[in-house]
Amino acid sequence: MELDFDGLSDAGKRRLADRVAAEAIWEPGGLLELPVGAERRALYPPGPRARVGEMDAALSLLKARAPAPAARALAVSDDVVTNLPVLARGSHLNPGKEAVPRGFPACAGPVPVRPPTAGQSGRLELARWIVDPSNPLTARVLANRVWQAHFGEGLVRTPDNFGLRGDAPSHPELLDWLASEWIRTGWSLKALHRRIVLTRAYGQSSVASEPGSDPENRLLHAYPRQRLEAEMLRDALMAVGGRLERTLGGTLVAWKNDEYTPADDAPFRSPRRALYLPLVRDRGIDLFAAFDGANPSVSVARRGSTVVSPQALYLMNSPVMREAAEGVASRVLAHEAPARTGRLYGIVLARPPRAAEEERARRFLADGRLAALDEKQRWTALAQALLASNEFTHRE
Repeated sequence: MELDFDGLSDAGKRRLADRVAAEAIWEPGGLLELPVGAERRALYPPGPRARVGEMDAALSLLKARAPAPAARALAVSDDVVTNLPVLARGSHLNPGKEAVPRGFPACAGPVPVRPPTAGQSGRLELARWIVDPSNPLTARVLANRVWQAHFGEGLVRTPDNFGLRGDAPSHPELLDWLASEWIRTGWSLKALHRRIVLTRAYGQSSVASEPGSDPENRLLHAYPRQRLEAEMLRDALMAVGGRLERTLGGTLVAWKNDEYTPADDAPFRSPRRALYLPLVRDRGIDLFAAFDGANPSVSVARRGSTVVSPQALYLMNSPVMREAAEGVASRVLAHEAPARTGRLYGIVLARPPRAAEEERARRFLADGRLAALDEKQRWTALAQALLASNEFTHRE
């Protein structure tokens, strides 16, 4: 290695030579490269090594006692407010020649608020226009979403498209009345839910009286049978198995915002309700994937509800199902033998067994092919069969 000493003083030449020599001897790849991290401490003299250990312990204690960081939310603040030209096809590379004053699109209908004033972005005025009682679209869209959550289909079956290319409402007067009542009650979602679940339509049987006259049930002649959504199914399994933790609030995210989700520590197996499970985009929950859970990376106005073979295989082989069935079996075996079948049906299906079902359960438990199983294992198998039934996985 040739050193360039041109223009350096004698002291500079010595410093450069010392640095190059140190790099050649001690730095990574050098002749006497030292170990890195904690391994290097083995080379310390006993006194400094003990002192560094004490300082590390004190630092760890301070970190453990540190208060939790304050809760924060992303927000937007105005910068320099300016008018922009129309961008051809939305491309910033093709701006129009003249700036267009900020305002509301005329196609959106009458504007019940003042246009943005100079120096203001217009976001506040837009927010006020969205929730203004004279703008019915916001309330109609939300009322339709709530109805859809209870009946599986909205009064408008294209929940994210109320325009000309969307479906017309099956009950337009009902939709408008629900929207107006929601506004009248102070935008209370709880009141809107209560009003819907107390209707005669919600209280109907799922057995259609005249199915041929309305095959798609657009007129709601019967309550539509629906499979439980993925989160509901997961929580129902944990609830009947006695594992569901009903604590309100809190978080299951133990890592910081700038850290990667730990592969083995993501709390997907937590007994907390599905509401509190973190959504990690690069790894999912098997049950949610099998039962049409929503993609967290996109907006999903309406979930699909498929019936495919992997769902049956999941109900037969999943550890989640096995744990739930074992929990049900433990609860059942806590009762005297004559009451166990009734208790099983009460826990899983919330009803007593019919005579034929009780006889079938008795024959199943006494089947000679299960002789190698102990009592709890037989009741676990019977519980899993009920948990996989349509009556448990569907609401009607």
